[in-house]
Amino acid sequence: MVESTQALGAPCTTAVLKVMAQVFVSTTVPPTPPGVQSLTAAFSRKPALQVQVEPEPVALNVVPRPDPRPDPPPSIDLRETAALCTAISRLQSEGDLQPLLSRASTLLNASGVVVWMAAGEEMFPVAWHGYDSKHLSQLGPIGHSSLNAAADAWRTGTLQYVAGGAGSRSAIVAPLLGVERCMGVLAIEVSAGRETDTPTQAATTLIAAQLSTVLGGWPAGSSMPPAEIVPFERAAASS
Repeated sequence: MVESTQALGAPCTTAVLKVMAQVFVSTTVPPTPPGVQSLTAAFSRKPALQVQVEPEPVALNVVPRPDPRPDPPPSIDLRETAALCTAISRLQSEGDLQPLLSRASTLLNASGVVVWMAAGEEMFPVAWHGYDSKHLSQLGPIGHSSLNAAADAWRTGTLQYVAGGAGSRSAIVAPLLGVERCMGVLAIEVSAGRETDTPTQAATTLIAAQLSTVLGGWPAGSSMPPAEIVPFERAAASS
């Protein structure tokens, strides 16, 4: 019985294996098409190493913003400077010069103003504000070769200034220039430090230039005999 069972079992086992092989083949996953294979490989591939490159700095031309603070007010009133020069151009008498020098003193913030006129080789004060006549008479005439700012302005025809020391004031001296010569100077006394102020220097030069157009025909000076001094009214009318 055993032998017959084994004899019968061999062909039975072979048939079972054939059936199982067919079932295995039928249930096997079909092959992936080539296009899908490449796509799958692309997604399954490990990502490449990413290196972050820092961008190079770019130079920017940054324009600085203007200072929002307003400019300081000018140290000289330009409207008053123009008005004063206009008044000087209309000067007709010596008596009218004194109030104009007072206005110049206020405009330039000067404690004293003196007009020096040349006569020969010396200059003499002919009009002033802020000083008494006794004080000016003690100064005496200024010689052409004197070593001071007034003589320098007279000789060179250029503006001069002197810085004040401790407890003293400064001075600005502007020449009174004519067509052919320097006929005198306008000297003002200011507080220390103001002698280098450009607007103050410019306004002093403008006033001196306007005075020279009016005083050009007035050769006043103590070196001339009183009878020979041309009255200011006639000099102004003839100039």
